Amino acid sequence: MRSSNMGKLKVFFTGLIAAGVVTGCGGGGNSGGFTGDNSNKSASFLGNYTIAISTPSTDAITKLTTEKGGFYSLLGGVVVTDRTANSPVEGVTVYLDAIDTIKAKGNIDSLAGTTFVDSGATLADGTATTLETAKVLRNGSYKTITGNDLILLTNKADSEDNNRSVSTAANSVSGNSITTNTAYTKTYPNATYAANTTSYVIGSSELGITLIGIDPKTGAELPGYTITDKDGIGKFHMVYPANVNTIWAGCLGAADTRFDVTSSASIYLVAHSADNKVSSVSNNYCFSAISPAVLTMFPTSASINGTVVSGSFKDKEGVGLPFATFTATGVVTKDTDASITAISATNCVTGAGGTCTSTITITGKNADDTGEIHFINASLGIDVTVNIK
Repeated sequence: MRSSNMGKLKVFFTGLIAAGVVTGCGGGGNSGGFTGDNSNKSASFLGNYTIAISTPSTDAITKLTTEKGGFYSLLGGVVVTDRTANSPVEGVTVYLDAIDTIKAKGNIDSLAGTTFVDSGATLADGTATTLETAKVLRNGSYKTITGNDLILLTNKADSEDNNRSVSTAANSVSGNSITTNTAYTKTYPNATYAANTTSYVIGSSELGITLIGIDPKTGAELPGYTITDKDGIGKFHMVYPANVNTIWAGCLGAADTRFDVTSSASIYLVAHSADNKVSSVSNNYCFSAISPAVLTMFPTSASINGTVVSGSFKDKEGVGLPFATFTATGVVTKDTDASITAISATNCVTGAGGTCTSTITITGKNADDTGEIHFINASLGIDVTVNIK
């Protein structure tokens, strides 16, 4: 289910289909592309191909066992096909990486060799910064751009250049420039990609994401990669902490005020070949909740003007859900002498802890009159009634 009052379109309770598709060249002859190493040994394929990242639209999220405590697992998948929609041989290894914290973003000035330059970098909230001074607070410590942070080109770039990381060498981040671990295949801007059009994000995993692939033959867990089956599909789980401080991270956009630097909690998944000659980047995952979610209002009835009711909004496993708006609508169900002039209430908007309050207004009501206050979020499928007696 989706929320209509949030910034980005993200899926709060179930997966989003067709999260990302990127095409690339698998290399000439028998080289390049993906290589696998399961029972099929080194499986490779020829020509151009695509990777798509996806996740089921229903029944995609599970709670890990109590012994592993406090984590949800979101099922995802990748599919590898050639340009004619045929899957390659099974056993192709697809590597998985993720960012959950954006440290800087923008449109590049230039890329050449291992040098990345942007003089107009911003933090996730749009605040101007240099790449060297960019920082975001996580777990009580400031995180700056440092070695092995991912640099993802999210628009107007060739697939071979989508995925790089910051060099671990000394002084790899200086002023407005970064030295990458691997050279870019092209110089940007170029005849295909105009100046100031190639966008990027730089970040790392600071909120606790773990990516675990699934061996299609044995069901064994594969840390940081997956292997395709006979249909070219590889499955994986995105495991993440599920508590009131983290749930819906990356789902809410600028509405989420729990994290330092607004909008910095954003999830980018990357599926790529070992040589990075093709990669797919998706920004459509987030720390989803498990449906159905329930809004509980207390007290469930009121008769006095100015009564304050409290709401608690939780997912199926009891995790409080933040920053959801429930619009209050008053309805008169019985007015014996046409005396009621108002039955209304303020909207109930959950805070960071998943709770909210609303003040009810009742004017002109006599003892026999009745009404209802409905707290509604249509996009989440919720309509909870407080009776006016």
